[in-house]
Amino acid sequence: MSELTNTLYTKPQVGSRVDYGNPIAQRLWACYLFNEGGGKEVFDVSGMNAGVLSFTGTDPEWTQYGLAIGNGKGYVRNNKTVISAFNPIANSHTVRIVHIPRTWPNIYGTLLDVWDVINGRTLSIFAGPTNGDLSFFSVGGNGTPGTFTKDFKQNVGRVSDFVWVFERGDRTSGGSNTYKHSFYTNGELIETYTGVTEGSAWPTNVGYDFAVGADISGGPGVQYDGQMLQLQCWDRGLQPWEIQDLYSNPYAL
Repeated sequence: MSELTNTLYTKPQVGSRVDYGNPIAQRLWACYLFNEGGGKEVFDVSGMNAGVLSFTGTDPEWTQYGLAIGNGKGYVRNNKTVISAFNPIANSHTVRIVHIPRTWPNIYGTLLDVWDVINGRTLSIFAGPTNGDLSFFSVGGNGTPGTFTKDFKQNVGRVSDFVWVFERGDRTSGGSNTYKHSFYTNGELIETYTGVTEGSAWPTNVGYDFAVGADISGGPGVQYDGQMLQLQCWDRGLQPWEIQDLYSNPYAL
């Protein structure tokens, strides 16, 4: 997966659907392959109705690998078109973004920004300035500035298989809940973070605003600059072996 050609050769055909016979697909609720190759929409192939992402601003550009956004181009967004009583972040959760960065900003480059006008950033992650090092993440409206010291190895011009797993702590032992965040690049655990500030707010009675590559929630975030190849979300925390298996076989599902 470290070479672009490996990803190109394994890209699924348009119309491919998730194989829920694969145990890694358990509780997958969003899956965007960025393999449409034309038009102005990106479709969720999970079958769980996460919603259609539409071109926003100056049209992004289809490439042989995925969808190029930033660098004078727009991004994709569902703009509150999906209303569901399902709250995917009520418990543990996983986000996987396979992408090729072209440049990284000084700070707060947006990978994913899910916005709720009442609760704020409900599922958001920002990276930069060096090799895609994390600068901010938010769950359920409660954000955490990055305090990371590791190299996240999301190098420009290279495929990065980035995975963010957060696991909610024991709610039965009393006291403050502890939440664990684990961050992986290309199957490798890079760093973990433990905090007590993560929320569980999700707009279940109104549409949620889901944007890939753009800071729709406001603040100092800037648009991502690169190509998006795949984005997936699970309402559970993936195990390390599952993350490594997906890296070895990026379109296993």
